[in-house]
Amino acid sequence: MLEKEEHRDADSWGVHQLDMIDSGFQPDIKISDQAKGLKKAFADTLPKTEVLHLPCSCPADREELFDFIIEELSAISDETRIQAHVRSFVNQREDLLTTAHSPQPTA
Repeated sequence: MLEKEEHRDADSWGVHQLDMIDSGFQPDIKISDQAKGLKKAFADTLPKTEVLHLPCSCPADREELFDFIIEELSAISDETRIQAHVRSFVNQREDLLTTAHSPQPTA
């Protein structure tokens, strides 16, 4: 689902998820942030799949999850464009995790 989109609503996410399902995509676990559009699209298109939400309170857990995602993407990334994204994430690891570890504003 590495596509540039103008919108990040449930419909936009859902269209890409349905395309992936048509191509054989049937995950056991979905990894998601708390974005409303993505969460709703997952609920609509893959309602019986467990969702692993990225926000968690423990920095060590976030670091472990980040490393796990990079390892898994690296293992399956035979496309040049995915490899480029993986390298970018690896190169930005510390900055991304620093941002993730920052206190989040409360509503």
